[in-house]
Amino acid sequence: MKVKTILVSQPEPKNDSHPYSDLAKKQKVKIDFRPFIHVEGVDAAEFRKQKINLADYSAVIFTSRNAVDNFFRIAEEMRFNVPDSMKYFCMSEAISYYLQKYVVYRKRKIFTGKVRFEDLIPLIKKHKQENFLLPSSDILKPNIPKALEDAKINYTRGILYKTAKRLGATKIALGHHRDDMIETLFLNMFHGGKLKSMPPKLVSDNGEHVVIRPLAFCREKDIARYAEAMAFPIIPCNLCGSQENLQRKQIKAMLSEWDKRFPGRIESLFTAMQNVTPSHLVDANLFDFRAVTATGEADENGDWAFDAPPLSHEQTQQKGPLSDPANAIKITQIA
Repeated sequence: MKVKTILVSQPEPKNDSHPYSDLAKKQKVKIDFRPFIHVEGVDAAEFRKQKINLADYSAVIFTSRNAVDNFFRIAEEMRFNVPDSMKYFCMSEAISYYLQKYVVYRKRKIFTGKVRFEDLIPLIKKHKQENFLLPSSDILKPNIPKALEDAKINYTRGILYKTAKRLGATKIALGHHRDDMIETLFLNMFHGGKLKSMPPKLVSDNGEHVVIRPLAFCREKDIARYAEAMAFPIIPCNLCGSQENLQRKQIKAMLSEWDKRFPGRIESLFTAMQNVTPSHLVDANLFDFRAVTATGEADENGDWAFDAPPLSHEQTQQKGPLSDPANAIKITQIA
């Protein structure tokens, strides 16, 4: 099957000196640029109506690259020279790197979170004396202002850009695969304190679209082999802005090592993600532990951690240290 057209869900670059142009020439394919969401910057006149004076702020919180672009755009339109003393708090490593497009990177000015906005709050609290500006679109996740308000941060939200649907699509398909989901599980456990991965199907934050991941049950190496066999053109990750951060690279390396040393472990991990027992975790929001009472009846699906392990007839006839009653494990019943 020959690929003739590649759909790219972003605006078409204004000139031909972009990486997609090289890809089109090399692979002899057509690149069709169709942004699913159109972002429009708020002009200076509309921004003034919000009665925000950029000079009043000593720190800026960035939650996306769009926020970065539009902050410096509106600053230029308002003829405001951003001072070198301005502090920047970026929700992720990718946003922090992108910020270097506008400012010289200095550790004392740029503070970076991990993945979630909540991870950024401890850094912001250390600079509580600053007056924060939160550039955003007209649509903002409610957890962001809530986290700032709970931390009693002095901030002002400025709507610098607006989003609008460009296509009449009701479903969005993402290319995450099984390995991405497992990596995300460990990222959230190691760095976010959550037992959380990526679902194969969900509803978007604004409630308007169903998001699906058709490759959720496919291994990355199988997808790579299939793409090679079908001679699909490979789009470099740096074209779509999905470069892996250092933490994800470390998780990927760890899982790759496990896959080599312990065949079947990754498959077992993914199976476990589909076989969750909330009563055997410690999240009271998922299971009502206070309601647990003894019924006096055995449950075949219950916890047998305190039961003597079942032995086969052959095992019971074996002689050895464990067959000596003096070495038997004493089972203590816990009330």
